[in-house]
Amino acid sequence: MKFAIYKSAVVASKSLSFNFWTLETVLLAQVFFLNLCMRVLLNVFGLLLVIFSACSTSIKPEDLYGRWNYVRIANANPQDSLSEGELELQSPAIIFDRNNNLVIEWGGKKLSSGKFSMDGKMIRYTEDLPGNQKREFPFLIKQLTQSDLIFQTMERNSTTVTARRVEVSDLEE
Repeated sequence: MKFAIYKSAVVASKSLSFNFWTLETVLLAQVFFLNLCMRVLLNVFGLLLVIFSACSTSIKPEDLYGRWNYVRIANANPQDSLSEGELELQSPAIIFDRNNNLVIEWGGKKLSSGKFSMDGKMIRYTEDLPGNQKREFPFLIKQLTQSDLIFQTMERNSTTVTARRVEVSDLEE
């Protein structure tokens, strides 16, 4: 097939009084350009694949284990947000343990407890309520580093919490 196209191009070039080498140069340039386009497209596709796979990384439960003290609470409704003084007075924290238990402390007391599991960047929290009742709600992890955790509730009037990991040596004091 390729030979037939090439042969017809050669015949056409002779009948139109074109220089054969000019037509061959044009054909080679087109092949080179197509080859270059394919390489660029493959590189762009590979780069996008790497970017998207990095964006959708899952967080493992062990990445969360430990105590995280709240350092900032921001509510979608600014009237419901806490000042730094109130936050320091209440000393809230979220605690994740190796048995996938989750405890939320507020004012030095247990405010909420239950189990958690991870689903990508979502913390699926099942809160234990009185009367053997349970309530499920998710938290979206917006950022996680070795020392900082930023997560938000998935309610319409969402709350974003910034928490700092408490080092083991800080817990022993």
